Amino acid sequence: MSNEDLAVATAPTPPTVDNGWMSLQVVGKQCIASAVHEFELARAGGGSLPPAEPGAHITLLTPNGLTRRYSVCNRPGETAVYRIAVKREAQGLGGSRSLVDQVQMGDPVSV
Repeated sequence: MSNEDLAVATAPTPPTVDNGWMSLQVVGKQCIASAVHEFELARAGGGSLPPAEPGAHITLLTPNGLTRRYSVCNRPGETAVYRIAVKREAQGLGGSRSLVDQVQMGDPVSV
């Protein structure tokens, strides 16, 4: 194996639909309670998302590289966005902190 092949083999794979991740865009963010933020995630170009059944969760890749599961808080039949509520845990491992502190409207996220 050449050095070029080795570099390609060890390069991290960016999140895409092809490798199990879907890129969404933050279209809404607001503080809804003490240390709790609601995020609205949608397809960047618009369009419907797969319906979220009651009790559904999504796995989200946080800015610091951790994956976290969040309950989808959609209204019945709503497919334009996924709504999640994130409690910022100051003493946690950093997933919720990085999401609340770093992700802003218009930013892409991988789910």
